[in-house]
Amino acid sequence: MATTSYTRPQSNLPKEIANLDYERYYGGYAFGQPVKINEIKGQNVREIRFDSNDFKFGDNKVDLRKLRSLNFAGFRMHYPVNTARYKDEVLLFLDTNYFRGLGKDQTYGLLGHGPATDTSLSSGEEFPRFTEFWVERPAAGARELTIYELLNSRRVTGAYRFISKPGVDTAIAVKIQLYLREKMSPG
Repeated sequence: MATTSYTRPQSNLPKEIANLDYERYYGGYAFGQPVKINEIKGQNVREIRFDSNDFKFGDNKVDLRKLRSLNFAGFRMHYPVNTARYKDEVLLFLDTNYFRGLGKDQTYGLLGHGPATDTSLSSGEEFPRFTEFWVERPAAGARELTIYELLNSRRVTGAYRFISKPGVDTAIAVKIQLYLREKMSPG
């Protein structure tokens, strides 16, 4: 990918979702940039398709037929770390390059994001975004989850591997390989 030109993804949100005010937006959690999510089960890989019937849009009046061509904005993983009766949101990947992990007795967890370029330049920052995910289906009783991600932007592309071990101290091991499309200046 680093040898090809970058094409900025287009948002295909219907206007009744794209134009939500803050309160309505909060009730529907719509994000503008789509990501593709795949599941790895043994030697097989399948795309997890977006289905608007799997989501709640709060009080927003949304024509579900207009959502057929959408994709996901990210995903959440749940695991019981505080009590066996409730599966906490222990890992979140949402929009652009943002992720969050949660340990026992935390209410929000640790925030992180992928790389940023040009953070001190007047030309403006660039945040390469996660564009596609592959989630390994864990075996019954597994205590860790492996997720692979593709990162892409005008200046940088790359791949990530996250191994998440939720628990009292949720741990996330990250392996990264980045490739530059353009030479960057030292900051």
